[in-house]
Amino acid sequence: MSVEFQRISWIIDGELGVCNGPTANIIGRMTNAIRTDEELPPSVLNTRPYLVCVTNSDIWKYSDLYLPLPRGPVPHEILEQIAEAIHTIRQLTGRKIVVHCDAARERSPLVAAYYMWAFSKNVSSFDEAYKFVRNRHTDTWDVSGWITNSSYDGALARMAKC
Repeated sequence: MSVEFQRISWIIDGELGVCNGPTANIIGRMTNAIRTDEELPPSVLNTRPYLVCVTNSDIWKYSDLYLPLPRGPVPHEILEQIAEAIHTIRQLTGRKIVVHCDAARERSPLVAAYYMWAFSKNVSSFDEAYKFVRNRHTDTWDVSGWITNSSYDGALARMAKC
């Protein structure tokens, strides 16, 4: 395992991790350096995580998918769409997913917790998922308040129907 991959905090082992923008760029450049006009060899694709950028800065250029998420209050519908996109990519590619933002303290851990809450059977609430993420990725700042109560309640009601 390369040093760059060791900088990833794996939230769900073998499935979902978070890292900061500079680490994501290192991983992206590793792959970009060997790209030619041909497709990447399966041996590279299967070992490099799929990079999902959730920041609105310019660190997205080496990512596989760019889903800008602003700092501050965020409607649960946006987090739900990002979580669904990650889930779909995971199902289609089977690759590990790494979500990154600038410093991996706010947006990427928030997205990871929302994904875990929506698609993992190991947690029963968003609060439980967020606490789990914060324990796994100790640099996480508590921004759970970015999901407003009305949005949070709406998300709870929709998840209860599933």
